[in-house]
Formats: sequence, C-alpha cells, structure tokens
Amino acid sequence: MKKLILLASLLIFGIPHAGQACDVCEKNQPAALRGITHGPGPDSNWDMVIIGAAAVIVLVTLAYSLRFLIKPDEADPGHIKNMVVEK
Repeated sequence: MKKLILLASLLIFGIPHAGQACDVCEKNQPAALRGITHGPGPDSNWDMVIIGAAAVIVLVTLAYSLRFLIKPDEADPGHIKNMVVEK
C-alpha cells in the first residue's frame, strides 16, 4: 500500500509540466484559463455560464453530501447512516 501511495504521489507531484498548457495554447486561451488547459478554449460566453452552473451544482452536491454524512439527523439508532458515522 505504501508503494502505491508513493507511486501516485510521484506521478502527481513529480511531473509538474504534464498538466500545464503549451505556449501556443496559452496564447489562445482567455485570461481566466491561461496556463491551465490545452485547446482552443471556450467558443462563447455561454460556455463560461455552463461551466459556472456545473461548478455550482457540484459544490452544492458536495455540501449536502458532507452535511448528511456528518450529521445524519436520523432518530433510529440502527439506521445505515448512523453505522457509518460511528465507525
């Protein structure tokens, strides 16, 4: 298990340039995405609206997931949520 964690950390942190954009792509990106991703970037402002809406949905889902995992608000002591929280 330790070898797997070490290998994963080397792959993530040991290759700093793998996730960065190249010089050509960096010039073609809008200011908000410059240096982050490859490709032509968003075609219109609607693309940014869609990305923003998706990000909001993901954050709300994460918040509710954490809320119901940490404090399940179930009265039945045998409920599955309480078994997860107690362990």
